[in-house]
Amino acid sequence: MIASASSFPAKILLFGEYTILLGSSALSLPYPTFSAELTLSCADEMTSSRKQVTSNRHLFTFYNYLSGLGETFKQIIDFERFHHDLIRGLYLQSTIPAGYGLGSSGALVASVFDRFATFPPSQDELATDEGMLRLKNIFSEMEAFFHGKSSGFDPSVSFLKIPLLLRQNGVPQQIKLPQGFLAGGAGIFLLDTGQTGKTAPLVKFFLDRFKPDGKITEEGRILVRLTNDNISAFLDFSDHTFRELMKRLSVIQSEEFKPMIPEKFLSLWSEGIESDLFYLKLCGSGGGGNLLGFAPDLIKARTFLQDRGYYPILIPV
Repeated sequence: MIASASSFPAKILLFGEYTILLGSSALSLPYPTFSAELTLSCADEMTSSRKQVTSNRHLFTFYNYLSGLGETFKQIIDFERFHHDLIRGLYLQSTIPAGYGLGSSGALVASVFDRFATFPPSQDELATDEGMLRLKNIFSEMEAFFHGKSSGFDPSVSFLKIPLLLRQNGVPQQIKLPQGFLAGGAGIFLLDTGQTGKTAPLVKFFLDRFKPDGKITEEGRILVRLTNDNISAFLDFSDHTFRELMKRLSVIQSEEFKPMIPEKFLSLWSEGIESDLFYLKLCGSGGGGNLLGFAPDLIKARTFLQDRGYYPILIPV
């Protein structure tokens, strides 16, 4: 797909998967290797591809959900124009693989908001905490259609197309990622598990485990602190501290998040920790899709993985 002003990138959530639901910070960046864009096609099913027709029907379902959110949303979205475009064959043209933790639903939400927002936020509004929080809250309600519960953070990254830090007060902040992360030979990479994941049931598992009856457990508080510490060490480019914290996070996820980790990757996950060559963590909700890896020495980690038939995809930072 050729990128355009109305094309919205995938995202990579470096830190904060699940713990964002407990109030932790989160750090995410756009991943323009994949993107999505709303496009008009012929409404005639005989001349439209099956993929276009299916996407159009899904958008109709999303439209019905949004239109049922109440009077407030009728001030936010131009539903008359949205319906008109759906009748004309509107569909989502996307290269973002669904169920891979790369924000396919977030890009869809960003695309719909960009096209049909009655009063899109100005740059001046987005320069304020109030403006950023309002945008995230709108996206939270919109994306809840796909996952049952959403922070609204993924669509914010896709819509703004810049790295964002979600602070503990729930407000996204535009940031610049630390320069030189790769200078010392370290690297961040993706591993394709070869299967898709389903977010909603995994969110339920997590909340039942770490926030039963709406109250965060002690284990949940430990996860929140560790996530926040990892983000701080990464942004401060505190190399040694970050490695130690990243290893701890990988260990805890391997123990506590087993339902989110494809079984065939559990041994590789442990090998990375034991060898200190790389540390794996979830990328998004897990259950399949991609895993995210941090390697103190990317060349050594890549050689190790390729010898075992895995081919890491480098994430530029």
